[in-house]
Amino acid sequence: MLSSVLIRASLDALFQRGEDLRGRADTILREYGFRATGWGSPMGMHTTDAAIRRASDLEGTDKRPIELLFHEMLERGVYIGKSGFVTLPLPLPLSPPQTPETDERFLTALESSMRVVAEEALQEPSSGSAAPY
Repeated sequence: MLSSVLIRASLDALFQRGEDLRGRADTILREYGFRATGWGSPMGMHTTDAAIRRASDLEGTDKRPIELLFHEMLERGVYIGKSGFVTLPLPLPLSPPQTPETDERFLTALESSMRVVAEEALQEPSSGSAAPY
């Protein structure tokens, strides 16, 4: 079965879909001071819009908004990793297909979730106490 899935055409298509989806997600995230990184199918969402070249570039960033994003996306029926990691699945015969419609659903959920994340950030007390999320 795997030999019918891991063919050049399906891997190239998966790579390109990941690139396209990440680019569109990055556009949404940057409106809120976040960014998406990755290559092909894997994508990470981060709470900075600064350039990220290595893991140490993320030191000191607040991870709590990504945790809230995880819950907001879940509330909209879209699962992402709690760390903000997303990957597109290989097209397997027994799994639901990833389609342009599922990509749109992901992006719609991301946009509405980021609005909530941004609203929560605005409500964060400035006294240095813990954020509400």
